[in-house]
Amino acid sequence: MIMCAVNGELFSFLVYLGLLLVSVAVLIFAIWHMKADFYEDALASAGKRAQMLEAAKEGRVIAGKSTCKKAAKGRKLKGLGRIRVFLQRKFIAVNVRQNLES
Repeated sequence: MIMCAVNGELFSFLVYLGLLLVSVAVLIFAIWHMKADFYEDALASAGKRAQMLEAAKEGRVIAGKSTCKKAAKGRKLKGLGRIRVFLQRKFIAVNVRQNLES
């Protein structure tokens, strides 16, 4: 666009300038009409987190989401989990065998 203006090509310059302005207008329109309701969720969780931090400073405990994961006892592996375990064991066996041979 700038090179067209420098070289004196007025028609090409105006076409590129028009395309630039139209693309900026389309971008602004798209951003303006985008649903931005995800900020409300972030505000709610930020408020709860602030309450929990303030309560922790004062020595109170507010029940929150548990961060520890419980181990499943006696559960059989289903789906892709058992395939992953099989492939891990096979990979380890192949690596051990290659290390022993070399």
